[in-house]
Amino acid sequence: MATKKAERYVVAIARAPNSNWARVCFGTLAEQTSDLVVLTDARQALYYDGKTGGEFGLAAHGPRGDCRITATIGRAEMSGFSGLLMDCSGAAVEAWKKAPSWPV
Repeated sequence: MATKKAERYVVAIARAPNSNWARVCFGTLAEQTSDLVVLTDARQALYYDGKTGGEFGLAAHGPRGDCRITATIGRAEMSGFSGLLMDCSGAAVEAWKKAPSWPV
């Protein structure tokens, strides 16, 4: 009998090649190759303030303060991925899931 693989919740910081800005996204890692990251049940941090503790704070604690978090979408593919992938703590996963969708 096959065992189910544990879900891996991550914060992905994706920067498109030749771009000066990045997207900070949360979700369940569904697929990862050398240049592709696929998240399911994904959300994006449109804005996060200093109370969050930066991208590492988003992975450790989740959104807090005056963060602006999008609604959840089923699947997000980030091709040409050049960025950082961080595992989330249990507290961060709960905070991301409970964060209100912006605009409220």
